[in-house]
Amino acid sequence: MRILSYNVRYFSSNTKGILSGRKPQKEISLALSQLTPLPDIVCFQEIEFKSLRAFRTISPEKAQMDTFAEEWEEAFLNQGLPFPYEGYYFPAHAYRLKNVVFYTTGLAIFIRSSSFRVLNETIEPFVLTGTQKFKYLKQKRICAHLLLEALETNKKLHVYNTHLSLPSPLTKRYWISRQKMGFGRNQMGEARRLLNYIKKTKIEAPCIVCGDFNAWPHSPVYEMLLSHGRLADVRVLLNEKQEDFVTAGFMQLRLHLDHIFSSADIHWENMADTHGFGDLSSPFHGLSDHIPLIAQFEF
Repeated sequence: MRILSYNVRYFSSNTKGILSGRKPQKEISLALSQLTPLPDIVCFQEIEFKSLRAFRTISPEKAQMDTFAEEWEEAFLNQGLPFPYEGYYFPAHAYRLKNVVFYTTGLAIFIRSSSFRVLNETIEPFVLTGTQKFKYLKQKRICAHLLLEALETNKKLHVYNTHLSLPSPLTKRYWISRQKMGFGRNQMGEARRLLNYIKKTKIEAPCIVCGDFNAWPHSPVYEMLLSHGRLADVRVLLNEKQEDFVTAGFMQLRLHLDHIFSSADIHWENMADTHGFGDLSSPFHGLSDHIPLIAQFEF
């Protein structure tokens, strides 16, 4: 089996995050469709629903995920192949003024239909953000969760996809500390709620937890996921380089914020096709401010 986790930045790479565009959708769709082997699970962060920012990638009847799925399907059809995925969208937040929606946030999970069936009775996101000052300005953060069953073996697998907040600047520690990503009190609260949710829902099956955690390796958030959650970092298990590995870039900043974690009952084989941020040989180079993490596993 293969999993891919990717913050696609609302398909806005050609406008530096200002407006979504169809061109990034086409380019990402093409890169995804040409992966060999194809991922069986695809987890996206930062996908819009409907808003002014996404108006160039949607229509009155369709949300951004729908138009992206159409582009992705077309990429397969151009190769003479049927579209192999079933998609699920998890809305997180909408910034609006009365009936005008400026931009929205959300997560998505696509499952390869020939590999898994989805067993969830309901498809609802779990809210990670707690009560904070100025909560009407705070972007809601969620966890998307699917319980899957492998078609060949009937083995079950929990998949958790998330995107944690940036550290809040509304604390004294934020301004006096040089270390920020993964050190925020608000981030710690979200990580704690994420682990409580996993503990509550992970029943007699292995789990994969992936996404954009906005946290460096060895930060308090990262260490909490490992120790309190009894999770393992896939890159560490595979002896992949941690130092100087970059998953995201903003202006001159280079950051390692994206991770794939799992329970101990999953065997990881490789992270082939995972290229660090800025690697010109990657088919995903320049398509987002993050890179996709791609890993192959057995359970």
